[in-house]
Amino acid sequence: ARDALRRELGWLGYGSLGTSSYCCPWPQPGLGAALDKHGMHGSVATFTADHDGDDAALAARAYDLGALRTLHEQFIRRFDPWRDRELERLRPLDQLARRVELVHEWRRTLFLDPGLPAELVPADWLGGDAVALFAGLYDRLEEPAWHAWAAVYAEHAPDGSDVPLPSGTQLRAPDA
Repeated sequence: ARDALRRELGWLGYGSLGTSSYCCPWPQPGLGAALDKHGMHGSVATFTADHDGDDAALAARAYDLGALRTLHEQFIRRFDPWRDRELERLRPLDQLARRVELVHEWRRTLFLDPGLPAELVPADWLGGDAVALFAGLYDRLEEPAWHAWAAVYAEHAPDGSDVPLPSGTQLRAPDA
């Protein structure tokens, strides 16, 4: 149970200060549910405190910033070439596949990167660049991906029901 809790604390944004001490730079509403899930509520002391010292040094101690930087660097290296590609010329189904691939890889980053504030990370931090790259590509692929999803759904819907789209999503007719 403790190993599973440690993993989940990492997903929630906690960094390890030792074998059983964790810190997070902001209040985490999911902590109580995680402790309950792993049967640890009441066995763990939680509190809010101020750090009297160098916050960036504490973050460097609690989080593997080098590994996180490498994670962002790998994401950028893999997806930056897509910026210059004419993604709009791909078939809609290929655009949907690219968007799914992009989101799949980005989710891995979201589970591992706690999203530390800029004042706690090194000046050469690539997290913001990775976020901007993801958001730009995600937006470019959004409408054609939904068109592809709508076409696949319409073709395979057993009851002829309408395509389920996120609330507020409006699809324009695809360019001919």
